[in-house]
Amino acid sequence: MEEIENALKVLKPKIREVRTVQEWSAEMGCSDPKYFARLFRRHFGVTCKEALIRVRVEKLFDCIQKNPYQKNYCDAQEVGLPDEVALNKYLRTHVGKNPTDFKRAVRTGEITKRTIWKNRLAKKGRKIY
Repeated sequence: MEEIENALKVLKPKIREVRTVQEWSAEMGCSDPKYFARLFRRHFGVTCKEALIRVRVEKLFDCIQKNPYQKNYCDAQEVGLPDEVALNKYLRTHVGKNPTDFKRAVRTGEITKRTIWKNRLAKKGRKIY
């Protein structure tokens, strides 16, 4: 198994292919996803699922900054979601905005990478790496 410190470095370029913690642990060369999740939580202080969400949303943020007028289905495919319906549900669940509002907020500078998580983490009372 690769070192747990490299887990995020392995995930970021492969975010389109990695959809679950099980797939991520397999990419890391770990046969037991529960063991991988436990090591990850001990090292980074957040769950694997929270890290997956954060990396996916930040990748979407970067895609929107590069090409703000790209179609939603293209943005969804860039981050490993099947279509724009899944993107809409994903953003509403994890950011609290629909794709159009999220894009507008990114273009105008209303949202930055740090402020995306401010409300979400305040509700949970946590910090994320």
